[in-house]
Amino acid sequence: MSNWRQISLVLAMTMGISTFASSQVHTLIASTETVLPGASVTAIVTLDNDEGARGFSMGLAHPGTFLTLTAIDAGTAT
Repeated sequence: MSNWRQISLVLAMTMGISTFASSQVHTLIASTETVLPGASVTAIVTLDNDEGARGFSMGLAHPGTFLTLTAIDAGTAT
């Protein structure tokens, strides 16, 4: 296969993948909260997207016992 064909194939695949990826708009918004050590706080995390979500996963990195998750409440689908 010639170099031009290989380059054209790679460009076509890249454009096709990037078009598919850019057509999906997902917005993740987290509230900004401040709390004193040892107190409880509620943080709201909202996932908004143009299409119905089939599921999502979220992680939060923190050192050791810095945070303790006490509850997760499902929101409403709008």
